Amino acid sequence: MIQETSPNQHCSLYIYTDPNSYEPLVWIGTNGNQEQHIRYYHTDLNACQEELTDTNGELLWEYSFQLWGKHIQAIKPEPIEQNLRYQGNI
Repeated sequence: MIQETSPNQHCSLYIYTDPNSYEPLVWIGTNGNQEQHIRYYHTDLNACQEELTDTNGELLWEYSFQLWGKHIQAIKPEPIEQNLRYQGNI
C-alpha cells in the first residue's frame, strides 16, 4: 500500500496485489471535499496496467504496450490522470 498526498487536500492510495508485488490492484482517491473515487486496475501477465475501470465496470482508461514497453495506443474515454505505466518506465 502506498499513499500520496498533496497540499490541496488530494489524496491517492494505491493497493497492490501482494506486499512484495509491483502489480496495482486498486486506486482510491479523495479530493479536497473528501469525495472518494475508487478505480480498479486490470493488468497483463507482467503486471502492466492495461485498463482502469470504476466501481460500475465502466472503462476509464486503456493503454497498449509493445514487448519492451513502447506505447502503442492510449484510449481515455474521459480525462483522467493515471500515472502508472510499464514497469521500469521512468
